[in-house]
Amino acid sequence: MHFADIFNYILRFVSITFCGLFHLHFAVCFICIFMFENLCLRDISVYAGYYGGSVFHYHDNCELEVDAIVEMPDGAWGAFEIKLGEEQVEKAAKTLTSMKNKMVSAGAKAPACLLIITGGGIARIRDDGIYVLPITSIRH
Repeated sequence: MHFADIFNYILRFVSITFCGLFHLHFAVCFICIFMFENLCLRDISVYAGYYGGSVFHYHDNCELEVDAIVEMPDGAWGAFEIKLGEEQVEKAAKTLTSMKNKMVSAGAKAPACLLIITGGGIARIRDDGIYVLPITSIRH
């Protein structure tokens, strides 16, 4: 499905009322988030592929979801959450920590990195060891 198809699908349900304007605002926000997440996934795929890695999506039966898992040829892996705003970093960190604990308790190797990609802000390492990077600071 292409971006234009999704946009047209959403706009079909928007009427020209105050409520419709609210839904239009919601639709535009959804599209921005969708585009940002796909931009980040494309970048992650390009960088991982350069080093022979593979990119996966994680979603389990307990509704735990992680945007990207990168696995390298040597078995090392990292988990990535993609959040457009800084206000979502805390929730993303909880998700990454839960997934890491679940994987380690199931016998998997600990991740080499846990990383949250944001739309802006400053690059930093949180107290729990999770990296927070704006998309603009990710380079080859």
